[in-house]
Amino acid sequence: MTDLETRLQDALADLTHNVQVRGDAWQEHQRRFAISHPRRTPWLVVAAAAVVLVLGLVAATELLDHGSRERRPASGSGGDPWAMKNYLGEPVVAETLTMGGQPVRHELVLTDTSGKGPSLCDRYVGSSSASGGCTSRDPAADIEQVAFDWLTGSQGGGVHSVVGAVDDRVMKVQVWMSNGDAVLAVLHPTGWEGTRMFALTIPDTGPTPQRVVAYSDATGTVLQAVDLGDRFGSAWLPHGSKSCAGTVAGTWPQPGAGGAGDVAVVLWSASAKVTINGTDTVASTCLGLGPGALAGSMAAAGRIVVVTGPEVVTVELRSLSGATVAGSSRKVAPSAGSPFQVADLPDPPPDPAGYRIVALDVSGQVVDRTDFSNVGH
Repeated sequence: MTDLETRLQDALADLTHNVQVRGDAWQEHQRRFAISHPRRTPWLVVAAAAVVLVLGLVAATELLDHGSRERRPASGSGGDPWAMKNYLGEPVVAETLTMGGQPVRHELVLTDTSGKGPSLCDRYVGSSSASGGCTSRDPAADIEQVAFDWLTGSQGGGVHSVVGAVDDRVMKVQVWMSNGDAVLAVLHPTGWEGTRMFALTIPDTGPTPQRVVAYSDATGTVLQAVDLGDRFGSAWLPHGSKSCAGTVAGTWPQPGAGGAGDVAVVLWSASAKVTINGTDTVASTCLGLGPGALAGSMAAAGRIVVVTGPEVVTVELRSLSGATVAGSSRKVAPSAGSPFQVADLPDPPPDPAGYRIVALDVSGQVVDRTDFSNVGH
């Protein structure tokens, strides 16, 4: 019904742009009809009105069909991105929200107003506090490493909003929140080259979207992961300091989990404090976490501690030849209250030249790697 209303409004705008209709046209029609045939029975009047209604519906259908044909390649005629003639596919209602006590629809559409390529547009219908906007396709969208062809974030009106679209290789998208929760995004067809779009709006009082991951299958084969704090700037997360300060996001090992031995990690949105204990504290280091799947690592007291993104399943220490060093493969363990995960590995032999740390997804595909020489000590 929402889509029909929008299309009828566009059709009416196109019609009235070229045809001038008197404001009292219907009343004048009724007056002339009554005068010309004063003895007509009421059912004839009803029948005539029905004919007018049918003709109107036929005309509207013609206009809608015409508009549908116009938008299939993009017209590039400029103007309103929400004008039907600029659509590349059908608009969708991605979310239904409540803002300021009012019901609000979050709508998405892929559109082209310039003829230079598609833009992903969103708008909040029913709210004046968050209006939405448009974002261009990523210039690198055609390379294999990029699955998020469009991705944007906005703040305002008391919400964080993430809007994006992925290419046709993607089966699912997960949005990881700053408290460790994961939200499976609902993907909607854009109508253009198999791409699909999604949106997620979260109140500022809730956790902040921190990382989005695109997978090629249901099991978890990673195509691309994006750290939103890195993409959208330090203001996106309220405690984005890399100085191990602010509100604690999570800890590892989880309370009562056991089995972590002498390694403990306290995690913030962009930093981690790693502590290795013996009879006394052997080492304590603050790591600045980066946007990659291997977010940070340190080596001390014969241990390597690795902080990873949530898309990583296993961490390995590999030699220059690519062979896994015996005993160095570790499943990553999630923290409590953070999307980050932690693994600890033994130090490599005394001569570490040529060793690297490798992060793998569920399929064994390498999603990130770093030379051991880059690991902090």
